Amino acid sequence: MPSPTRATKGVAPARATRLGWLALLALGIPLALAACGGGGNQRRGALDIEMLDNFYKRDVTRVPAGTRVRFSNGGRAVHNAVAANGGWSTPLSIQSGDAATVTLSKPGVYRFYCTFHGTSDGQGMAGTIVVGDVRYETSESTTGRDLPVVRQASGVTRRVPQDYRTIQAAVNAASPGDLVLVGPGVYREEVKVTIPSLVIRGTDRNQVVVDGEFRRPNAISVTADGVAVENLTVRNAVANGLFWTGVTGYRASYVTASANGDYGIYAFGSRDGVFEQSYASGSPDAGFYIGQCNPCDAVIDGVVSEGNALGYSGTNASDLDIVRSVFRHNWAGIVPNTGDYELLPPFRDVRIVGNLVQDNGNRAAPGAHVEWSGFGNGIVLAGGNDSLVQRNRVLDHPNHGILVTPNLDEHFWTSAGNQVRDNVIAGSGRADLALAGPAGAGNCFSGNTVRSTVPVGLQAFQSCGGLRLPMRMDLSTTLQSLGLVAEANLDAFPHHRSQDAPPAPPQPQMAHRPGAPGRRHLRRPPRRPRPDRPAGAARRSARHRPQGAHRVRRPDPGFIRLAGDFRPLRLPAALRAVRGVGLAGTVGPGASRRPRPRRHHRVGRRGAGGTVPRRDRLPRARTAEDPGLAACHHDRWWHRRLCAHPRHRCIDRWDRLAPRPRIDMWTAIQRPGCYPTIVRRSCSRSVNRLAVPRSPPLRDTFSKSIDHWGGR
Repeated sequence: MPSPTRATKGVAPARATRLGWLALLALGIPLALAACGGGGNQRRGALDIEMLDNFYKRDVTRVPAGTRVRFSNGGRAVHNAVAANGGWSTPLSIQSGDAATVTLSKPGVYRFYCTFHGTSDGQGMAGTIVVGDVRYETSESTTGRDLPVVRQASGVTRRVPQDYRTIQAAVNAASPGDLVLVGPGVYREEVKVTIPSLVIRGTDRNQVVVDGEFRRPNAISVTADGVAVENLTVRNAVANGLFWTGVTGYRASYVTASANGDYGIYAFGSRDGVFEQSYASGSPDAGFYIGQCNPCDAVIDGVVSEGNALGYSGTNASDLDIVRSVFRHNWAGIVPNTGDYELLPPFRDVRIVGNLVQDNGNRAAPGAHVEWSGFGNGIVLAGGNDSLVQRNRVLDHPNHGILVTPNLDEHFWTSAGNQVRDNVIAGSGRADLALAGPAGAGNCFSGNTVRSTVPVGLQAFQSCGGLRLPMRMDLSTTLQSLGLVAEANLDAFPHHRSQDAPPAPPQPQMAHRPGAPGRRHLRRPPRRPRPDRPAGAARRSARHRPQGAHRVRRPDPGFIRLAGDFRPLRLPAALRAVRGVGLAGTVGPGASRRPRPRRHHRVGRRGAGGTVPRRDRLPRARTAEDPGLAACHHDRWWHRRLCAHPRHRCIDRWDRLAPRPRIDMWTAIQRPGCYPTIVRRSCSRSVNRLAVPRSPPLRDTFSKSIDHWGGR
């Protein structure tokens, strides 16, 4: 029985029961009404721009016309937001913890600033809002020109610190297509990238460090299209380690983000991007975050996220893939969610495939009160639709392995149409699989390896094929999540700062980086001229070849799976085949197989023939002076020619006394007479006769030897 709550302590049992039912009814009616209206306008909600000390969380924000923009004060000082042209303004004094909302209906580019900590010309605490489909390029603010995105590298390398003292100086001097190559060192600066199509690359991932010193908003912030950041470390930023906002085309490869004040690697309002082979730790929000995009067209591949509040979080981020990554030792693992504080709700079409999600319930990780509601869960689909969770390994979580749940913000967002398939889930405290209610239609669970589900029989009654029972959901899971929200509002959660997080361990370097040892190139042999093509003729490219040329047909995946089902039967069948033909004696370690005695024993001059099968009889005692044995011992060529026969094997005294070795089964089948195992017969006297002149024919030799040693 659960312990009585503070509201029902000391109340009579009947009255407490009535209060409990009234509480459930009061909770259920608004949830049901919100669920009926939860899927309306896709742009519902207000966009939040947080004000910190002393900067806005985003330098550039793009919103559609008619959007409500909420300025919330997350710092300690008083802030505000005033348009530089005087067109709109928040209240002039927004205290810490308060917020103010403005509605921007007219398309245009609005520059704004804080009257306490910035100026109207963009100095200090200032930002930009782009309303509607208005063309705006951030390169105009630094170069005065609208620089285009390029697809070809310019071939220009700008080296830091050889050519430029700081990374920011090299970026400002660069042109689209340039490479900014950063040498080892700790660069205490904030790099703002407004030039499109740049590559910022470190020569050593662990030695090239951009340090925010817990004083600068971001280590690297990018507001230009087509910018890639590679092979370096970003750490100790007040907000984000590596941050893209409002761009098309971005990539983070082999980047380490450690001990940043909000997110490790973050893309907001951006599309067509990749996070790959990167590492994030020590973030009180999420190590990796993609938010407010539909479609995002993004891929998170091969990343490691540990020691954060959330391994991955994405609010209102649709159409993206999270694959082949590791999320461990966070408060919660992978948490895509729907919220009203960003645009484009709800999220949908998120594919979470082939990840390792392990031991996410780490109370020592830094975190904030908002993230505490997901504590102890591996994968959480919170208020999203039409997403796929497949072939993940989810292990050792205090609450749930995989949880499909609604999310409550200004509106109540249910989850619908999600598929959870073929996952391996173990070691969960409350349940391996859980479906919290109220839930939308179409959620299904099939092929998962689990020990417990909430509700019971979830995979049987909500499978992805066959009959389904309606309304199979669990309200207790929702109440348990609301309990975590209540704990967060009461500050009853562990408080740890990102400044106290342990440093990131050394991470692997990016291959083929400048300065790395290159591969040894082997000289190719000259190509032979083809008869159907004259020498010197140009080779046709792939697009000019006929359809289907040089194409290898892929095997049928159904056949591969069928062959895999028969794989465990191959080794026993092969062992039986080897023993059946008597090629190599006992295969593998251990004593010889002792056959079952027959009912009638036949004892003759050749021993217990009825007890020991013919193939397991030991050879007659021989001595080193035996002429036949000497012939086989000294004439190895005849040993290979004659004694390779299954019934004629030469063996010396050492071979008979030696223990049976572990042999390779396939080699034993191919070369049966070349292993020093205990064989059943010695060579006959015909071997000695073959070593002297006037030997009888080979066929007579074999027949006489077989007759002499009991072969027939």
